Amino acid sequence: MLGIVASVNEPVTDCCRLTHRLTEEQKRQLERQQARRAELAQQEEEQRREKDEKKRQVCEEAFMAWLRKKRVEAAQRRRERIQEIREEKERTSKNKVDRRVIFSTAG
Repeated sequence: MLGIVASVNEPVTDCCRLTHRLTEEQKRQLERQQARRAELAQQEEEQRREKDEKKRQVCEEAFMAWLRKKRVEAAQRRRERIQEIREEKERTSKNKVDRRVIFSTAG
């Protein structure tokens, strides 16, 4: 326990009193232990924060890469749709011209 042992010949009250007292050296040792534990806890907390921040950054970068990819895909789909619309207009326009030619020559 605390390293203080009463002799067998001492009364019980003295024994109890001696076991509950800390020497100055034991007090300093206890304070050093508590300070070390507090320092370790602080270091662990800082490491946890750094790990969480790094994880957040990795997730953010992955999300931004995914978002860029989706935007590129959407832009490509828009370009393809615009091209389809243009081609449809050209076909429609050509059909109108063909019909006019047919009607004008038939009359």
